[in-house]
Amino acid sequence: SPEPKILKQLLAQVHIPVAVMLRLRPGNFVYSNQEHEAHLNLLKQYQDLGITTIVFGSLNANGTINQKQTESVFKNCKNLKLVFHSAIDYCSQYKSEIAYLATTGIHRVLSSGCAKTAVKGFEVLLEMQRLYGSQIEIMPGGGIRALHWKSHFKNQSFAALHSACWNPSAQCLDTRELKALIQTINA
Repeated sequence: SPEPKILKQLLAQVHIPVAVMLRLRPGNFVYSNQEHEAHLNLLKQYQDLGITTIVFGSLNANGTINQKQTESVFKNCKNLKLVFHSAIDYCSQYKSEIAYLATTGIHRVLSSGCAKTAVKGFEVLLEMQRLYGSQIEIMPGGGIRALHWKSHFKNQSFAALHSACWNPSAQCLDTRELKALIQTINA
């Protein structure tokens, strides 16, 4: 989760919708009550800055969605779009969990298809889209590069996809990859 002060500076410099993740630490998506309260505190600060989309995900230790925390976030999001992030990929029964999410008012599910990358999980993503795409938006994400657009995603019915365009060796945004992805999609 970005610091509100840094987020405020970013919002002053960009003029595009910004989705902000509620995630205080790396690792699993099982949050204590104290961590959840910290998420809600950040959520309030983000709303005060004018954020329109929140990305989050909370699980129980048994691999199910933590419905209490999920519903608490939803209840505290006044007129925000909500994205349940890749925590879905760690659910023991992703189908029933997406079915639950579709009943909550959550706008979108970000997933790699329960695999390390969206390309490796492509068949599961297609199944998610087929089963739940009319109820909740399925957004593929995880290792998607420009070369994957034509080979996997161009002719599918996904409304959006996520790519960090990350350069792992430099630990930063790969601007050439970003430009290539945009050009490939727009071609």
